[in-house]
Amino acid sequence: MALEPIDSRLIGVGALLKQQRLAVPAYQRPYTWEVEHVKELFKDIIDAKHKKNDQYFLGTVVLTNRDDSIKSIIDGQQRIVTTSIFISAIRNYFRNKGDDARASKLTEDYISNADLRTMNPSPRVLILPDDQSFYNDYVVGVPNIGKRAPKNLTDTQKRLFSAIREARDTINSVTAISKNPDIDLFDLIDFIEKKVVLVYLDVGSESNAYVIFEVLNDRGLDLTVADLLKNYVFSMAGKEGLLSCQSKWKEMTTLISNTNGEGDIRNFIRHDWISRNGLVREKNLYDSIKKSVNDEKSVSYYMNNIIKSANIYSSFSNFSSSVWKEYSEKVRKSLMLFDMANITQVRPLLLSVFLNFSIQEVNKTIPMIASWSVRFLICGAGGSGVLEDNYAQKAKDVSDKKIKSATDLFNSFNILPTDTQFQKDFESAKVSKPQLARWYLSELELEKTKNAQKIANPDTLEVNLEHILPQNPDSTWSISQNVAGKYVNMIGNLALMEAKLNSIIGNSSFDDKKSHFSESSFELTKEISNLKSWGPQEIEKSQVELAKLAVKRWKNKP
Repeated sequence: MALEPIDSRLIGVGALLKQQRLAVPAYQRPYTWEVEHVKELFKDIIDAKHKKNDQYFLGTVVLTNRDDSIKSIIDGQQRIVTTSIFISAIRNYFRNKGDDARASKLTEDYISNADLRTMNPSPRVLILPDDQSFYNDYVVGVPNIGKRAPKNLTDTQKRLFSAIREARDTINSVTAISKNPDIDLFDLIDFIEKKVVLVYLDVGSESNAYVIFEVLNDRGLDLTVADLLKNYVFSMAGKEGLLSCQSKWKEMTTLISNTNGEGDIRNFIRHDWISRNGLVREKNLYDSIKKSVNDEKSVSYYMNNIIKSANIYSSFSNFSSSVWKEYSEKVRKSLMLFDMANITQVRPLLLSVFLNFSIQEVNKTIPMIASWSVRFLICGAGGSGVLEDNYAQKAKDVSDKKIKSATDLFNSFNILPTDTQFQKDFESAKVSKPQLARWYLSELELEKTKNAQKIANPDTLEVNLEHILPQNPDSTWSISQNVAGKYVNMIGNLALMEAKLNSIIGNSSFDDKKSHFSESSFELTKEISNLKSWGPQEIEKSQVELAKLAVKRWKNKP
């Protein structure tokens, strides 16, 4: 593919805003900078100005042609939008002090012109459509910024609002310590226009940009797999498939980032690929995908698959999602375990099961995998690398239809802890995560009573986790703090308690706690009230009994 001519030069970011209208393409990710990134940029600019540096380098901006008057921002959105917010805060200073002439001049030069025919604002930066009205109100306009963000903002708009507020606070700090605040702000605008510089790359067409991105990456530019892959699949989609590809990419990134966070897009892309192709390390992921996704047809197939996976994957941490309505309650509870215990290496297998098994088989398989996960957590068996290798291979086998049921999957998995090993290790297991301990105890309660109504309410306002022997026992316990430290997080020392009862007993002696244990609706908790005392011996005995229940509750077989 022949490259088109490229306009490359060094330009001040203020000058760029002054000379050119810029737009973020609809398929790009939204504004993602958190307040710490914004603070760092503002501080760096002000520090560079104070030190009288010749220039402050802001990085590279890659632009393509959108129409005669607007360039599309392929790379550099976060820096350009944040700089426009900073200049807006300087403009607001002059507007608020009644200097409308200078405020209007700054608006016209850097922020927004008026359309000659309609006299409507014509912003110099166009962000994604979902956020443009907010940008117009709070950056193009002169808002009254309070301490709290307005209600009903999206996550992107909250980040924009934080940046706007940080810009206001930064300019207020500059003017508060200045003897000549107007002069200092004039100098700051000049510095932003002429000395806060970017490498400006106008690459013409988007296809040109995709090639350049890959070359830049080969030369050491720090691009993520997601950045590289996006540009690659766009370049391979063809003219007829490009819009569809861009739309699906935007849909995928929105689904994942809204529920899992922006940083999880990279993990999702890898887990999705593993679910169909087996284990691949992150450093090899881009090359692995390129080998298979290499023409318009394979790009279309890949993007269709990635959307199906994204709908499932984005719901892994959203247990009330409508995706799970057709599955059993055990499936939802299993997903809660994977999430709270941060068991991420199993996700490719989960994806493959949900996408390839019948609902009936999913209802058997996912709880079975949860049982395996409990055993691995308690026994420390397998190791994360061994588990990832095995889960990845089984995910591919499910995708390839070599494994068609829960029973097939069980028969193919040969690294599971035995009942004997699991029971032995459970007898001495400790749990430091309260949420995970609550989950274990609620499942053991269910195994003992066989009553689904006995499952602990996940709301900590309703049900608490009680450490029977407290971490810092007083003299009534006759147990040293060192001994207490060895036993306090053992599962046998933990009990589910109704929040109202738990708030009463606090750090009380065992005799005081017993009467409240007897009032509990949880059978395992109520049984504790029958004991005369509580210490290391009772904790160990309790845990032996719980270990017997655990073997029954978390079986290897479906």
